[in-house]
Amino acid sequence: LKYINAPSAASNRPLAFAFDVDGVLKHGRFVIPEAKQALQKLESLNIPYIFITNGGGTKESERAAAISKDFHVNVDESQIVLSHTVMKPLAQRLGDKNVLVIGGEEHGQKCREIAESYGFRNVFVPTDILCWNKFIYPFASPPAPQDALAQPHTYRRKHVDFANVPFSAVLLFKDSADHGLDTQIICDLIRSKGGVIGTENDGGKQGVELHFSNPDLIWTTEYPQPRHGQGMFIEALKTIHSIRSPDIDLEYTQYGKPHAVTYNYADNMLQKLIQKKTKSTDKPRVVMVGDNPDSDIQGANSFGWQSALVKTGVYSHGKPKHEPSVVVDNVLKAVEWATQQN
Repeated sequence: LKYINAPSAASNRPLAFAFDVDGVLKHGRFVIPEAKQALQKLESLNIPYIFITNGGGTKESERAAAISKDFHVNVDESQIVLSHTVMKPLAQRLGDKNVLVIGGEEHGQKCREIAESYGFRNVFVPTDILCWNKFIYPFASPPAPQDALAQPHTYRRKHVDFANVPFSAVLLFKDSADHGLDTQIICDLIRSKGGVIGTENDGGKQGVELHFSNPDLIWTTEYPQPRHGQGMFIEALKTIHSIRSPDIDLEYTQYGKPHAVTYNYADNMLQKLIQKKTKSTDKPRVVMVGDNPDSDIQGANSFGWQSALVKTGVYSHGKPKHEPSVVVDNVLKAVEWATQQN
């Protein structure tokens, strides 16, 4: 246990937690042993907590059910902030516009369904465009006919004439499953006139809005070393764009930790949960528990929360780039440290 910016005295303010998931509670499919004890301890003390993860590609209700099952606690979807959860409010402005959703398995079908559940009514995925014109990216193959028959909902857009479909935005919900295809289509839309694929604008103006959900360059899985994440795709896209279209300044909105837009959204959720569980209106003491100094710790520090850095994920040793309130071995130690301070 290493204290860096520990509080000088115990506090009577209500205590609440925000947890990262990958590298803090789980390694891929596997539960970190101390994590179950940590969450059950908070349940027994009636301390509110939420989860803020840069992971995505599933519905909040499904992630809540999975966490409940893994840790034997009752978690509601109102406690879940996924990478793309923060994009829900965009549907108020873009709900009737054509949007391209990138990422995820099943040829993007799952992320399409998530976007539709948020209120986006005209959602397309790259496979739709590939089915319209297989030469859009010659190294990708359209879905096999048997796949289309097995999952007709996935391919229901294949008869759309995209030469007449103006896109308003690209929403990157999860890591790209086909970097080549997705990069090609995004670059085409950036250079397009009015968001219509296959057209060219007059230069200097971006054809569509870009919204990215997760800046993480690396993250932890069952593999013993960190793996590249969505941040790698974003950085590669930016580099390719700068070479191909130097006349167009790339503008995009970045969501996910450590960005303030995600912490603001999560804080609003947490305040509602605190009032529901404790009836307190006092400003809470919030502790963010994470494994990534550049994501969890930087974001929490900037937002005014305390931060606990665990050694079970991306970070393992040495001086972190962003100093947390405390460095601990695992999530249970973080919970014990925070509850002892209150």
